[in-house]
Formats: sequence, structure tokens, C-alpha cells
Amino acid sequence: MMKLGGGASKSGAADLAFNPLRGLRALQVGAAQSLREVPWVPYGAWHRIPGERPDAIVGTKESLRHLCRHLAAWHLDFRFVERAVFVLTGVGERPLNDHVRDELWHLFGVPVFELFVGGDGVILAHECEAHDGWHVNGSAAQFMKLRGEPHLVLRRPTRDGGHRAIGVGFTGAVTRQPCACGLETQRVVNLPTREPSAEERFVQVPVSVPAPVPLPAPSLTPALALARQVTGKANRTRTSGQQAAIAMVG
Repeated sequence: MMKLGGGASKSGAADLAFNPLRGLRALQVGAAQSLREVPWVPYGAWHRIPGERPDAIVGTKESLRHLCRHLAAWHLDFRFVERAVFVLTGVGERPLNDHVRDELWHLFGVPVFELFVGGDGVILAHECEAHDGWHVNGSAAQFMKLRGEPHLVLRRPTRDGGHRAIGVGFTGAVTRQPCACGLETQRVVNLPTREPSAEERFVQVPVSVPAPVPLPAPSLTPALALARQVTGKANRTRTSGQQAAIAMVG
């Protein structure tokens, strides 16, 4: 089993939860630097990656798939990435699905792990070395489930000493059962590993359409009223003349 951050031990559980990248020459790729402590190579500068010789690559799902297409198109050799690929999943995003995981494994040939990160760049949870859920960074986050609610709730401490709770938008379970990797932290398990179906993604919500409201008749100005009277009189006169002509022919 691969050891993240220099090894997994019970005594180092708290430290590992803070930084599972410890001891790795990790390099971050993508449009933005999500993890401040990890060196970053932006789009358009990926030619610098071989010179950095990272043994681990970090990035969002979109940036890593972009990198995969780049490597495949140019037949580049990235075998120096010999430790792991870390996928950054932000709050509000769904966990990594099996299709993307297999795609990354096929190209890099190294284990793929997921890091659940906040918008402030804090790693809130990281995937277990045994691929058995996420280990939670207890100093930065806590996961819970509300009674009767299948979706998970994330609680984060605030500066005033309180907590802020938000729904993460996906289902799962929370446990403190001993883990095969040796860490003894809160762990999120039973995470979804497939893309939601069309029915799950687009829930049809019935919408009641109000009946059209009849518009009031426009008010007639004096000029318009006079014009209508003249037109009506002319029409009546023309009709009377036509009837008289028909009578004479008959």
C-alpha cells in the first residue's frame, strides 16, 4: 500500500489530515493555484513540468483531463510522475467518478486520490490510501447527517468561534470505524462513484402557469372617436347605395 505524506500512523493522524502531500514533490497544474503551499504551473506553461520533475501531480478534474489530452496529443513521457495523482474536488462539486479515475490511471499509471478542498485552499478531507472513503481534517471540518436526510452536511468553524453548516450536494455516510490504512479519524464513506443520471440531474418541477389576464379596452381619444364615427357613417352610406343598385337591377 502506498504511504501518503511520508507514512500513515496512528500518532500522525492529525498531521496527515492537514497535509497528505507531505514528503512528495507535488506540482499543481491548472487555471489557478488552489493549494498555496504546492508549486503551481498554469495553462500555457506546461512545458515547464518535465523540468520540475514532480513525483505527484495535483489539479482539478478539468485541468487534469486537459493535461491528459495534451500528453496524448504530443506523445509526452511523464513517467517521472511515479507516486500519485491528486484530484481536487471543491465544496459543491460531486466526488470523483470511476470513469475519470480510470482515465487518469490509464495515462499516468499511478494511484489516483481525491482531495476535498474549501474555497480558501484548506484540505477538508483526503481520500484514504486504501481507497475506502475520505479522512476528515478534524481541525477544519466535520461531516454529519441530519435525521431523515440522505445528503451530507459539512460544518466548518468560523472566526467568531461558531460553526457554519452547508449541504455538500451528495450522499454518503460518516463513520469512526478503524480504517485499513491505520488512520483513526472521522471518515466519509459510501460516496457516489458514478455520474448522476439525467433524471437525477434535471428534476422536473411542476410549474403552474397563471391564466392570462384580459387587458382593458384602450380608451378612445376625441379624435379617434370622431374618425370612427365618420368611417361608420361612410360604410353605412356605401351599403345603402349598393342595396339600392341591386333593387334597380332586379
